[in-house]
Amino acid sequence: CDDQKEYDDDEDDEEDDDDDMDVEKNTLDPRKLHRHDIISYNSSLRSSLDDHKHERDDDDVDAASSVLATVTVDDDNDDNKSDMSKPELRNKLSRNLSEHLHWKKKSNKARVLRKQLEEEMESEAWISALQTCKKILDLQAFNFEPLYHFYCGFIYETGFSNYESAERHYRVALQLEQTSDKHIRYYARILRRLERYEQAQHVYEYGLEQHPDNHFIRYEYAYLLWLAQKYEEALSQLKYCLERDQQQQQSKSQSQSQQSRIGENVYWLYGRISCEMEEYHRASKYLQHSIDLKADDVGYRVDLMLYLIHNRQYKAADKCYRDAYALVRAQYPDWRPPPTSAGGADGGGGGGGDDQFKTPWQDTFSFVYLQSVYGYLLSLVGKKKRADQVFAELLHYNKNEFFEIHFYYALHLEFGLKAHDMALKQILCALVIEENWAVTYYYLAVVLYELALYSSALDFLNRAFKLNPSLPMIYKNF
Repeated sequence: CDDQKEYDDDEDDEEDDDDDMDVEKNTLDPRKLHRHDIISYNSSLRSSLDDHKHERDDDDVDAASSVLATVTVDDDNDDNKSDMSKPELRNKLSRNLSEHLHWKKKSNKARVLRKQLEEEMESEAWISALQTCKKILDLQAFNFEPLYHFYCGFIYETGFSNYESAERHYRVALQLEQTSDKHIRYYARILRRLERYEQAQHVYEYGLEQHPDNHFIRYEYAYLLWLAQKYEEALSQLKYCLERDQQQQQSKSQSQSQQSRIGENVYWLYGRISCEMEEYHRASKYLQHSIDLKADDVGYRVDLMLYLIHNRQYKAADKCYRDAYALVRAQYPDWRPPPTSAGGADGGGGGGGDDQFKTPWQDTFSFVYLQSVYGYLLSLVGKKKRADQVFAELLHYNKNEFFEIHFYYALHLEFGLKAHDMALKQILCALVIEENWAVTYYYLAVVLYELALYSSALDFLNRAFKLNPSLPMIYKNF
């Protein structure tokens, strides 16, 4: 009978649910976050939660009543409805009812856990959030829900820097919802963090096929190409973003979605790559525009500072430094130096008496990047002793952690002090931390050349040219 077939189908669905995949229990392996990322995890988390705030699945609360109603079988018509005897039919219906109630109990439990999970993620209670998320994944009825795999990947990535475990969960989320722009972006991004650039490039290209006007995907793709030293391809993607944005602004479309608008990071990356390619007029324009759009970003000001240094505008670079340092201090308004300290006289954060204690911003990337470039600036203007102090303080708190410290310290030693042996040590330390930048191999070749190691110098110069033939400093000096 029709009722019999309906219950049989329900039972088959329950059996299919038993075949759901098990999520591997991963050990936490905390590692340092990639230093070049500019994406705010807090805003990403809020966006992720908002995306699903109104998507909660509503259970069929009348299903149990429906099953119970069906159990009341009319005795006179029982033979026409089924070949089963009345006890057998009642047993089967009772079993289906039990299974449904068991499923509904899991569903209600998952709903409660989801609210708890989102509260824990918002409060950044990552350990308890991971435990809650795994409880939800263990519930049979939710194994094919991509949201919880996405949340689990986000927790591993953000809370524990466990990129391998995050990659597995992001991959499952994308497999379950293959056209989601968010799942595409996060999966490609985690591949980039794992330095699996070729795989990440394929995912971004797939994402652009699905969402050709999504500037978030296109920007992140350009960022990946920049890290992979494919500057021409990166600029091509950024130009597309800029041209589309200009067309949309001219049309003044009121229906223009937020997804179609580009952010200041597009202007920043375009200016940064232009500066490295010595296209300084264009670099100045776009770097300044990125600061106009986001005035409180320290990294943007440091890159503008580098542009000014390349153009020997040292006074302007020094002013840019002091503005950026003020932004760093503004992030810690309640902090006060210990009463026994004299404090840094030059506003250089860690200068003067600041070396007697550790400031809360001492090991942040923005401060380290700022101070490294500032030390290089001091070396160029002849304040070599002060430059030595800046780099000594940086190394005291962050030895062998940041590429920028060793790279700019090597430039100070090589060009400021002519200490080739010491410069060689620092440039090698920089290569150990990050080996994907062609300019590092170029400066290594320069140091080896000064040490009369001509064969080795030529080898590394060839490697730099092969890695990125677009850089003028490499092909001009080849």
